[in-house]
Amino acid sequence: MQVTWFSTLSAVIILIGPRIPCTSPESTPCSNCDGNNVTCVDGVCSPRCVSVTSSGECLQCRDSRFYGKQCEDDCPDTCLNSRCQMDNTRVVCTEGCVAGKKGDNCGVNCPTACTQCERYGDGCTGPCQNPQYYGPHCRTPCSSSCTDGCNRITGECGSCEPGYMGDKCDVTCPPNCRDGCDKDTGECDSCEPGYTGDKCDVTCPPNCSDGCDKDTEECYSCVTGYTGDKCDVTCPPNCRGGCDKDTGECDSCEPGYTGDKCDVTCPPNCRGGCDKDTGDCDSCEPGYTGNKCNVTCPLNCRDEDCGNCTPSTTRANAEAACVVLVAIPILILVVIVYRRRRKGRQQNQKGTPNPTYTSCSVYTLGGDMCDELSGDTSKEVMEGEFKKLPSYIKPVNCATLDENEGKNRYKDILPFDATRVPLEIENEDDSDYINASYIDGYMDQTRYVATQGPLEHTKNDFWRMIWQLNTAKIVMVTNLMESGKLKCYMYWPFCSSESTMYGSISVQCAKEEVYETYTLRSMAIWKEATETRMIKQFHFTQWPDHGVPSDTTALLHFNKVVKDTALPLSGPLVVHCSAGVGRTGTFLALDYLLDQARSEGRVCVYNCVQHFRRERMKMVQTKEQYIFIHSILLDALQCEQTLTRPIEPVHIQCETCWNQINNKHRVNMDISSIDSDEEDVLYENVPHHWARQLQQRSGDAASLPDVCDVVCETMPLLSSATNTSSEERSPEEKTDDEGGRMSWVSPLLGTSDRIQETGYE
Repeated sequence: MQVTWFSTLSAVIILIGPRIPCTSPESTPCSNCDGNNVTCVDGVCSPRCVSVTSSGECLQCRDSRFYGKQCEDDCPDTCLNSRCQMDNTRVVCTEGCVAGKKGDNCGVNCPTACTQCERYGDGCTGPCQNPQYYGPHCRTPCSSSCTDGCNRITGECGSCEPGYMGDKCDVTCPPNCRDGCDKDTGECDSCEPGYTGDKCDVTCPPNCSDGCDKDTEECYSCVTGYTGDKCDVTCPPNCRGGCDKDTGECDSCEPGYTGDKCDVTCPPNCRGGCDKDTGDCDSCEPGYTGNKCNVTCPLNCRDEDCGNCTPSTTRANAEAACVVLVAIPILILVVIVYRRRRKGRQQNQKGTPNPTYTSCSVYTLGGDMCDELSGDTSKEVMEGEFKKLPSYIKPVNCATLDENEGKNRYKDILPFDATRVPLEIENEDDSDYINASYIDGYMDQTRYVATQGPLEHTKNDFWRMIWQLNTAKIVMVTNLMESGKLKCYMYWPFCSSESTMYGSISVQCAKEEVYETYTLRSMAIWKEATETRMIKQFHFTQWPDHGVPSDTTALLHFNKVVKDTALPLSGPLVVHCSAGVGRTGTFLALDYLLDQARSEGRVCVYNCVQHFRRERMKMVQTKEQYIFIHSILLDALQCEQTLTRPIEPVHIQCETCWNQINNKHRVNMDISSIDSDEEDVLYENVPHHWARQLQQRSGDAASLPDVCDVVCETMPLLSSATNTSSEERSPEEKTDDEGGRMSWVSPLLGTSDRIQETGYE
């Protein structure tokens, strides 16, 4: 009996063990504990077993993470929370299995389609491994029109491919939709020309000539003879050649009428009508003279227009002769003074010549187009390329937040989350949002910023951005008012005024130089306790509303002025029109392609515009702008002052020719090279990429703003299509009036008529 008691006591001592001090936190394994004493409790090594039988077996383990006769075994890692127990001879996980495992001891893998599954079956209980499948076993494919997978239980799509709608994206959008429709309501993003309404199922008013606005039904322009917002008002009865859509002012008048609306009869003695604006007669009835034929001829005149009167010795004729003799010397003196003053003004403006008198030496090897872009079907090729241009659908979560919607000039021109410009937060009332996007230049990341024309309530945000980006140049390619509509708020002060505060930034216009086609403004900006910065605004004033410039000379000269103006600040070039995509994209494409031409000796407009659209939606908004880029680029390459290349000409290539050459280069590329799809993923999944670029410029990581916390996903491409057309004109040379100098102007391909943009610019 004594031996048995002694044996039991020895077993207990062995199981419980000495109370060895430990230093690890409580309830965690201790490396300095001996044997089975692996848990640190109250500063000492505590045994796994808390009670034993007389035979020395453990009756109760201290923790459900252990099992065995002496609690010497650890529960499997596949058990949820590492909790288990012995069931006869089996180990059973008591709290379930970790993801991807099933069975008593969670040692069996779930079916490969499941991320989680039933513990004793094949059904999936968690998301499918492939988001493009759904169902109890994740074996049913989602609709082919789903873009980001579907619900595991119902198969409902999260979003649809362009052109489809419905819970499972199995319903096509209304037939006249352009750029897709809303998944749930079927409301079209925009309409094909000639249609309006939420679902583009209503035809535009009958007298619209270029379609109408989707929401208001207002016509973009009217057929000849009609005026008004919906072209439902006839022009005044005596108009000839139609009238203005907004004002009703006649283009010209029928013979015998004058005035803005041709509602005033010409003077009674006019013959052959009179001038529409001044009322001056074209010619007079016999016996009358004067601008308005209201003066009778002298008695001695013998022909009808008083042009050949007989000599007279009357006092009146003598006085008239004296007046003429006195007036001639005075007139000569006036001409001499005028010419001297004009010469002085031209000398004072030597550094900023008027673009009207800018000449260009023709560069004989300047540039050429591939056969597809220079043949009889070149216009159709360009229009076909424009229709193929993708409209990238990327997250715009920041722009559509309730607090930011009112900061967008147009509800369907929004910056992508991945490329938007986040503003620094200075005050608790500030927002980090502005409708602006970073645009990469040629071999130069974040070289440009494309933005909408500021609204009255976003002008302070605009100047915060200018200051934050350390920008030296602002390019404005819109007027404040166009066709009676406000296109951009005047976000700078008059040059005759004192400085104006825009939030925390003071702005003063120091100098304004007005030329025929553009205006230059030098501005001083500063913040409290900082040094003053001098920046330049380049304002191009001759870009017509709903169109493109009538020739290339002025815009080429303007681009050269922007490029040649040296300023100390190094921030990106900020460019805006009204929406920040049409005219802005066209100007940036010219700048980008000229840089590429200087470097590579070949360019592709399609490739450039596709690159821009990855970073901001709808860049280069109309096919007329797309065609215009080819024309102005060709003219620029013919000019030695614009592009200097020693031997080879620069080749302008269509998309097909460009890709053929690129494919040849790819034959020997490494298999790890990034393809176009991977490039899109880079753009989509790195929302902080642009913030890092700012950090490299500023060197101050702490000052960078927070960007919107969104999950960016790769979305499919959306092809854009237009049906409008215009006639093609073949280029022809022109010569300046002064000195017979060669001009760089050539008529534009496909711009014989006044071109209207379908959109906002």
